[in-house]
Amino acid sequence: MIVGVLVLLAGIGGIGWLVFVKLDGSPPRIALAEEIAYINADQPLTVMVTDSGSGLVRAGIRLERAGRVATLAEEEFVAPFVGRSGAVTEKTLQVRISPRELGLTDGRATLAVTAADASWRHWFNGNRATLEKSVLIDTRPPDIRVVSKSHNLVSGGSGLVIYTLSEDCTEHGVAVDGDIYPGQPANDLFGVDSPAVYLAFIAISYDKDPGENGSGIDLRIFATDPAGNESRAGFPHYLRKGRFKDDVINISDRFLGWKMPEFSPMIPASVDPSPLARFIWVNRHLRKASYAELTHHTQDSDAKRHWEGGFLRLPGSARQASFADHREYRYNDRVIDRQDHMGIDLASFKAAEVPAANHGRVAFTGNIGIYGDTVVIDHGFGLFSTYSHLSLIGVKEGQGVRKGDVIGKTGVTGMAGGDHLHFGMMVRHTFVNPVEWWDEGWIRNNVLQKIEDAATELQYLK
Repeated sequence: MIVGVLVLLAGIGGIGWLVFVKLDGSPPRIALAEEIAYINADQPLTVMVTDSGSGLVRAGIRLERAGRVATLAEEEFVAPFVGRSGAVTEKTLQVRISPRELGLTDGRATLAVTAADASWRHWFNGNRATLEKSVLIDTRPPDIRVVSKSHNLVSGGSGLVIYTLSEDCTEHGVAVDGDIYPGQPANDLFGVDSPAVYLAFIAISYDKDPGENGSGIDLRIFATDPAGNESRAGFPHYLRKGRFKDDVINISDRFLGWKMPEFSPMIPASVDPSPLARFIWVNRHLRKASYAELTHHTQDSDAKRHWEGGFLRLPGSARQASFADHREYRYNDRVIDRQDHMGIDLASFKAAEVPAANHGRVAFTGNIGIYGDTVVIDHGFGLFSTYSHLSLIGVKEGQGVRKGDVIGKTGVTGMAGGDHLHFGMMVRHTFVNPVEWWDEGWIRNNVLQKIEDAATELQYLK
């Protein structure tokens, strides 16, 4: 009797297994590791296929274009007849798609992933699943055409590169030893609808060594289209090394006692409380943090030229320090630090009115560590001017200003030992020599003439 009951229960269990496993009605699940809309010349693809019921027996990937079908992957798995031991419940398929090798041309195509499980459903053919995606095969990299002809550059200086692209790209610009200066659309500036024209101001950092014949700095235009195809293009240029001065700054106890309390809220409690130790921390670590904060406000720039002509300097002022001065800081005749000065210090009289150097939009106002109270003006296409150590800020973020408008007054906020203006020019994240932008001759030869010449060539290309 008991044996009969056990046999009956075993039979019921077997039927239950058939119902819940071998007659599983859920199809496999298919998922792409990443959404895909394009296939380039060498496109990686990862597909995950799972079936937690009866297990997988088959999975494959195909690509169809203009009636031609290419099999990218095809795998079969042995499904156990009884039990689930050894069943393949998940599989990752990884392929690299090379359309040209497969004989597929550029254009709209269908990517299909199929899978079947070990269920006895559908007359023992199992449950099937198909994932189809419409994709665009694009194996052609974008064409880059350099429009600007001459590029005379110096370390610490600025430059302008104008180029066209054959298609819309997700990323493009000019790379200077890996530093990226994004290009911005400039068709409105040149008065043409096509081809697509882009403009990028670039900078050669003051500490870059051009080397012999300028070979020490890698300069190139780059572009990546939506499919991930990449292009690179060089452009003619002449590079020379800039010359910068050495300077000595003597730090006194009087200066430390007067200035260090201003930075107390910015100095970690772990720093030695002595005024000299706090000065060294501010001069090294807060300086880096202040630069990082400042460059955060120079990443987004209007895609238009706001400025006109030469840039103004503080009226009636004398230069107290130059761009890229290599400063040696001394305390009691002992060298305690070395830093470089990324701007020009101009002094006239106490709380002198500071004019906007040129037309633009106020990108930032506020206190930035060693720079003190600061105004940043966006002049368009990645060009910015900065005004630091102010005692008063008279403009607001987002406000438009005209050349000569009073934006604040000179002061001693930040790491300033006397009332003055620390004036800077920046191309994106890089400080450049303001002297270039004060010189209308330099602007004419290196910017305006280049724009005029490009406009002529672009009209010819229309």
